[in-house]
Amino acid sequence: MPSVDQTAPRPRTGKTYWRSLEDFADTPEFREFMFREFPAGASEMLDSSQRREFLKIMGASLALAGMGISGCRRWPEEKIAPYASRPAGRLPGIPNSYATSMELGGVASGLLVTSYDGRPIKIEGNPEHPINRGATDAWAQASVLELYDPDRSRQVMHNNQASSWNNFSSWAKSHFAALREADGNGLCILSEATASPSVLDMKQRLLEAMPNAKWYEYEPLNNDNELAGSVLAFGSPYRAQYHFDRAKIIVSLDSDFLHAHPAAVKYTRDFASGRRADDAPKTMNRLYVVESGYSLTGANADHRVAVRSGDIGAVVGHLAKMLSSAAANWVGSIDVAKPMLQQMADDLGSHRGECLVVVGPRQPGEVHAIAHLLNEELGNVGRTVSYTARPDAKPQAAAIKALAADIDAGEVGTLVILGGNPAYNAPADLGFASKLGSVGATIHLSSYADETSKRCTWHLPRAHYLESWGDARAYDGTIGITQPLIEPLFGG
Repeated sequence: MPSVDQTAPRPRTGKTYWRSLEDFADTPEFREFMFREFPAGASEMLDSSQRREFLKIMGASLALAGMGISGCRRWPEEKIAPYASRPAGRLPGIPNSYATSMELGGVASGLLVTSYDGRPIKIEGNPEHPINRGATDAWAQASVLELYDPDRSRQVMHNNQASSWNNFSSWAKSHFAALREADGNGLCILSEATASPSVLDMKQRLLEAMPNAKWYEYEPLNNDNELAGSVLAFGSPYRAQYHFDRAKIIVSLDSDFLHAHPAAVKYTRDFASGRRADDAPKTMNRLYVVESGYSLTGANADHRVAVRSGDIGAVVGHLAKMLSSAAANWVGSIDVAKPMLQQMADDLGSHRGECLVVVGPRQPGEVHAIAHLLNEELGNVGRTVSYTARPDAKPQAAAIKALAADIDAGEVGTLVILGGNPAYNAPADLGFASKLGSVGATIHLSSYADETSKRCTWHLPRAHYLESWGDARAYDGTIGITQPLIEPLFGG
């Protein structure tokens, strides 16, 4: 019998998986690291009887060590001093709750923040807010961690060197006075998305004082396609407000409205209210989901169809052809079972005024426009969907491109960046990070000294929303006040 080399690699069968890119590269450094962490034969070093004895000895050692630590170590004494002048309505050790608002991506959430002896510790939804009504999402819950994040920016930086607010104020006073005399010529402002009435008022007053200045708004995750669809359908930008509590048939096309939508907290509550069959006459709503990747909304669907994202438009076209002669102009070939499409169309057609067609933000504007037309044809407008005007809304992807073009043309002498990190998340083909070096003066207001800050002339620490006053507007237009619960921990 021929000898077999036990050390030779065995031929691979089936798929091969790697835990990381380093594992795939299989470099000598990675092999050495793996050997140090998991020595060869480590699992065979102890048999069952030895392992039991080992655990006994280690358990006794840990117990003795714990007794030594707790018995011999004395923590430093701390004395609790009473308030010299206790604030009204506050008792030491008794938490208080305050209403405030948090803006994310230009959309506000109504929050109720619990403060313990002057320190915010827990965030929940404001039960009086029409969107939250006592509930909130993971972003708001985690925002209190950002308040205490030790990596937050604490220092004014000038050309990546430590500076001070006094130095910046002295420089800014003369610099912006010269810009005002020039009517803002060469001044550009790049801000995060915001619907704050106060910020929008300041924007208007600044542009009136410096008519040649330009203001751009950019978010890497935006709703430009929804905006384009409303312009195609109505001639001006509108925001769709869905009423899932009134819909009996819901068709979701690449829309994760239960998780990724700005009003997901409200939409989840409204959708859940239609899933309760409390009495015999009441029937649960029915959800159809057509999507390419598995989402939270897809997990809750009664019927889910997996379709490529690029074929969602063809699905809308086929539904339009079945339901509306006016919307039957765009039909492509798709790999969706015709009985399923027919069932969707039949359910929508038999529940006119009680159904809803929702399209996700990744789909192009034409798909959104056809969805608007379908909701109109089905009699849903004013019942399961309504619209709020957004006269000031502009495409954000186009804004960052226009700013990059102005920088290339040498028209930007001073750039003020209010939040965000465009050097990191602007479209890669713009090369925005490299363009910052060609601007004479760049100022970045940010909570962290990030990629954009390191390429700017000035970096200014930003106060957290729990440390500052302000206002914000929710998805449905409700205005809420942002009030501080603590003085700025790191300045800003």
